[in-house]
Amino acid sequence: MVRFFLLLVFCAGIFISAQKTGGSTERNMREYANIRILASSSDQRYVALHKTYKINSDTVLVFDRKSANPIADTTLGQSDVSFLTDETILSSGYNKAGLLNLRSRKAKSFDGVKRTVVLKDSKQFVIEDGKGTITVYSQNGNLLKTLTDVTELVGNGKVLYAVRKGAGSTYEIIKWDGQGMKRVYYTGYKINKIAFLDSGKFLTVNKNKAVGNSNVFTVAVVRITDDKIFQSDAVSSFKNDRINVTQIYNEEVFLVDFQKTERPVESNMLEIWYAGDKTLRDQKTGSLSHDYYVWNVRDDKVKQLSVQQFNNYVGMLDSRFLWAYSSDENFSYTGEREFDIYLYDTETGKSEKIFERTGRLIASADRRYTLGYEVNRKGWLLYDHLNKKSENLHLPLQASNPVFTDTGAEILFETDTDLLKYHVKSKSSELLNIGKGEKVKFYKFNPEVVHGFSTFIASISQIKTGESLLLNVNRYLQDDSAYYAFDQYKLTEIIPFTREHVREFTYSPKAEVFFSVEENFNRPAVLNQREAGSAKSKLLYSSTPAENRIASLKQEILHYKNSLGQPLKGVLYYPVDYNPEKKYPMIVHIYGILHTGANKFFSSELGNNGFSKKLLVENGYFVFQPDIVPDGRGMGRAALDCVNAGLDAVLKNINIDAAKIGLIGHSLGGYETNFIATQSDRFAAYVSGASLGDITSFYFSFNDLFKVADYSRFESGQFAMNASYAENKELYFRNNPVNYVENVNAPVLMWSGKKDINAPTSQTMNFFMGLLRNRKRAVALLYDSQKHSIAINSKEIVDLNSRILDWWNYFLKDKKEIEWINKETKDAL
Repeated sequence: MVRFFLLLVFCAGIFISAQKTGGSTERNMREYANIRILASSSDQRYVALHKTYKINSDTVLVFDRKSANPIADTTLGQSDVSFLTDETILSSGYNKAGLLNLRSRKAKSFDGVKRTVVLKDSKQFVIEDGKGTITVYSQNGNLLKTLTDVTELVGNGKVLYAVRKGAGSTYEIIKWDGQGMKRVYYTGYKINKIAFLDSGKFLTVNKNKAVGNSNVFTVAVVRITDDKIFQSDAVSSFKNDRINVTQIYNEEVFLVDFQKTERPVESNMLEIWYAGDKTLRDQKTGSLSHDYYVWNVRDDKVKQLSVQQFNNYVGMLDSRFLWAYSSDENFSYTGEREFDIYLYDTETGKSEKIFERTGRLIASADRRYTLGYEVNRKGWLLYDHLNKKSENLHLPLQASNPVFTDTGAEILFETDTDLLKYHVKSKSSELLNIGKGEKVKFYKFNPEVVHGFSTFIASISQIKTGESLLLNVNRYLQDDSAYYAFDQYKLTEIIPFTREHVREFTYSPKAEVFFSVEENFNRPAVLNQREAGSAKSKLLYSSTPAENRIASLKQEILHYKNSLGQPLKGVLYYPVDYNPEKKYPMIVHIYGILHTGANKFFSSELGNNGFSKKLLVENGYFVFQPDIVPDGRGMGRAALDCVNAGLDAVLKNINIDAAKIGLIGHSLGGYETNFIATQSDRFAAYVSGASLGDITSFYFSFNDLFKVADYSRFESGQFAMNASYAENKELYFRNNPVNYVENVNAPVLMWSGKKDINAPTSQTMNFFMGLLRNRKRAVALLYDSQKHSIAINSKEIVDLNSRILDWWNYFLKDKKEIEWINKETKDAL
């Protein structure tokens, strides 16, 4: 038996009263918990687990895998957890903090806590009270030092820096190194912010001072090793919305970017749009203006960069060369932000275009190599900064998400069939036979972001020396996945192939065991103890005991092909209390690829899109989720073919009533539902939410949510037309639901949030009016205060799920005593 320490139980909120759903939606939010790992000790003996409910409580548990009895039972309001040592844990939250020695059970509590900072190297922690006082404590909770008048505080696990308000208009920076405090900086400027740079070698200081009626903003940098201060009056600006400082590689050279958002002039009378506007995405929010400086603190040299040709610079090469681009868009907004990227020489002011239409730069840690994916070519280009040469990578298959190996001599790519390695020197590639024909993805690998502008990212992506790259391999036919640790010399199996959904784990090569959080469709998340490479696991904790009716649920994963021979999957869920002697109605739910959710617990679907598997199977329905994959016929036609193939496969089950099948979809799935309703006679009723009814009008729209032209979503996005309307009008016509609305032969329930700016209510009403004009049975539910999805904990989510269940019961179970539906159908009955 594993012992655990209850750190926090906090209850709040009001339960929504049960309605016609039998309370199932509310019960999901109230009774089913979600768990996640907050932290674990380095020896993997202890693990802190965060347990949350959707509406009413918040709990933190700490487990000791070596003990049989509970450590303690205390109620504290803390969910920010850190291990000071392998035996000492610090928790904070809700204006409190708690310190607990997990061996001795000695505990201390602290009140008036705004936040805590952990100094792991010195086994100390700092409490900030939010009133200007910070206090340093030892791992035993002994007070070491107090500092008042503090306005800003940062720590990196090793040292702590605090900004302190001095006499008059003066400010100072105080450093705590684990032994004592000392002043490292004093200024008459107001210090607004301090921050560590990613290298950990410098601290930046953003400050300002009044000059006449304005404020001038400038920066200083503190070298951590000796606390030497570098500052220059030449590095200054009146732009004050944001100041970014980037250390260029590991040199003592910095790219300083002063930013200001130029707000558009607002008018209550007129809004003007220009077809030649190259900043259309920023029309309402405003565009950024910059003052850039390259600051060599070692030589005390400052160079201001021109923002005439380029208004964005990226310090990801060396002190002389920068990447540069203009954020003006020249490609008719046909996708995400993509730019031509230039190599800019700060000494000569000359530039050379290296990358065309790329939305991401990926560099090796030594900055010699930079990769960019060029949209027009649909391929990767590699730039060698040492030799000033570019090379198009000729890879044997579609590859994504590149990561440089620890030596920088190879590049690893994710693919759908294996792990791909590219050898930079020999310009050759090989499949490593890790996936053995299966999809391989990197697990929780986070590149170091150097520069970001909207969706454009420049980052360093390389495995650190001595560390492994974690891999997730998914087997399509076996419906399972495994996890490995990969380095240049060996592949270590962490979790063997399993059908469980492994949400996270704490694997460390330095420990024999680790912890994992796992779940399945009929079992809530559990905390397991595992050994690397072993299929066995030891249950430590279950987030919520599964109801017997849910635990005994049956599921099938079907494999079949569409008319083009494309392999597909569909997941079939059986009704609760299934009786093989009976026939049951079935609900088909569609939205792209859905089989990846086959091993996720039911309660994760709360009906905010109008669909809940748990609600349906509890009410006596089969639920079928067939995959839909796009092809050259257009998304509507592809969806129709994939759904028909899925129905052909699933209806081999004689317990499904083929005359009582409903189809439901939301967003893209709502569009697919609308289109299928115009083409099929296999469904007795339809539900579409936040849907598109007229893709032609939607194509020629601007999306205020994603700040994109909606035609980009058809030409290069999820609707996968892969052609413009002008290039293939027939393709768009053949996939447009409203063009065939007169063919609908079953009742349609539609819903929309009137504040939806992704799929606006006008699209729902387009299709609804087409149904009305052609005397079809239809009802539209328009929620005044809701958006693209219905808000959790809202009365609308209960109302929507209740009405959708009514709709299915009415048309698939012949429960005709439902007044709000009879208002539409009474003349047709």
